[in-house]
Amino acid sequence: MSIISNLKTHIARATGKYFNYFTSNPYKFLSNDYNNPVDMDIYTVAFNNEKTIEYQIKLFAKFVRGTYRFIVCDNSSDNTVAQKIQNICESNNISYFRLNQHIKISPSMSHGLALNWIYYNIVKARKNNFCFIDHDLFPIKEFNINDFMTDKFYGLLKERENGKLWYLWPGYCFFNFKFINSYNNVSFTTCKRCDTGGQNYHVIYKNFDKNAIKFAKSKTVKILPDENVNENVPQLCTIDYFDDCWLHTIAASGWVDISDKNKLINQKLEELLNN
Repeated sequence: MSIISNLKTHIARATGKYFNYFTSNPYKFLSNDYNNPVDMDIYTVAFNNEKTIEYQIKLFAKFVRGTYRFIVCDNSSDNTVAQKIQNICESNNISYFRLNQHIKISPSMSHGLALNWIYYNIVKARKNNFCFIDHDLFPIKEFNINDFMTDKFYGLLKERENGKLWYLWPGYCFFNFKFINSYNNVSFTTCKRCDTGGQNYHVIYKNFDKNAIKFAKSKTVKILPDENVNENVPQLCTIDYFDDCWLHTIAASGWVDISDKNKLINQKLEELLNN
């Protein structure tokens, strides 16, 4: 990593809670039921892929039960794609916030700062239990979203330093609002040796016995044979299942070409919608 990149990352970590990488008042479209009471807010951070958001909206409507509000926060670097995502949200009456980046930083830190902006500007204003889900995470069978919120927090465990550092992956995590609101300096940014979300180990998770916590179940499945993969990148041929009811396609942000895998995934998602 270059000296400039290192400097940007350290500045971002130090100032993450102040969100000076984003406009304080981004463009927003609020659904006509935005202020109606719900038990859970579901936030997805869109990034340069309108198709995943379109599938999420349709699959949530088909499979997810409970009183919830689905909110799209767009961190796209491509304004053309962002406009498509905005149009999809508005045509489906889905609340949409456009996050405008001012400085180019690492994808992980950019994602973390986007989550921080959401937490401090939307979550704390709405005061609902909430979850963050990745933009390529899709419900694949019927369930009640509120069933995931039976404790202070829940989600997919990520570990570093042989388990000494641990945190919830911010693409699949649930929080009781009153619980997390009791902590100061909550931050979903990176920290040394940890990816996005790792900073909260030092704020929240270090206070808990990891072995006493129930985490999400995860299963990785290969859907393409190795000979279809030209690079040694597992994400090219695998998908994840979480808690037997979510499908994570992996790498939908475009950092690697998953077009072959996407053909199979889109076929499966269409089958789910049409059955």
